[in-house]
Amino acid sequence: MQILRRSVITLALGAVSWTGVAQAALVQTDFNNLNTGVLRGQTAAGTGMTGDWSSNSGVPDVTAAVGDLTAPVSTGFALTQSGIAAQAIVLDNSAERQNGVDLTAALTGTVWGSFLVNTNGGGTAGLGFNNPVSNASLADRPRLMASGTDLIFNAGAGADVVASDALLSSGDSLVLFRVVFDGSTGFTIDAWVNPDLTSPLPSAQLSASSTNVNSLSLSRLAVGGASGVSGNSYIDFITLSDNENAFEEVTGLPIPEPGSLCLFGIGVVLSFKRFRR
Repeated sequence: MQILRRSVITLALGAVSWTGVAQAALVQTDFNNLNTGVLRGQTAAGTGMTGDWSSNSGVPDVTAAVGDLTAPVSTGFALTQSGIAAQAIVLDNSAERQNGVDLTAALTGTVWGSFLVNTNGGGTAGLGFNNPVSNASLADRPRLMASGTDLIFNAGAGADVVASDALLSSGDSLVLFRVVFDGSTGFTIDAWVNPDLTSPLPSAQLSASSTNVNSLSLSRLAVGGASGVSGNSYIDFITLSDNENAFEEVTGLPIPEPGSLCLFGIGVVLSFKRFRR
């Protein structure tokens, strides 16, 4: 019985130490309470960001405007926005512009993220990873973009990875993604559009990887539009987390995968039976 107690205590301590390995970091912005107009130069209101939205572009292609995007009801997305409703509008995407902001702490390991987007069936808007202030565009760095009804990832070089016809042609869409940084060569990314968050996730609609030299962690986040597509598009309510409950932090719902808890319970039962023998 003493050995059994020690084993259970060891399992419990192991679980505690495993959950405490990583430092929690949450990044979130819904652009609410910003002044309407040019995003560049405005303080990045939200969580986990520092300084102003910035870019070397002299053209105000990214602006803040009144109104919030909303996720389709079918997704079950449970996060809510507060404050004076606002969103980022990417104007004249054919010029390819971005505004970025530094993160208070770099995100590493497994990072879950979500954002709302509306391309009006033809525009382009999305996120850029680690784009410096010196970049006027999202080029040369990894980026996850909604373009028309397609979801696109580019590692900063090479061909796009495309999930065709994944977004709604009209109305707002929810993009959920998971980035896994390996700490040495880059990261892998999986993304879903308008998934049912109350059920186990299906296979990702987009899966890709990046070995870009700037892909070992996420320390700066940009919003913008890619070149070649004209028309206004909208992005809102961006959330990222590398916490152990990151999925819940970016969706408002616990991850619908109870298998890990079952496996832990089975492990305890097997240990109990083994020591009884």
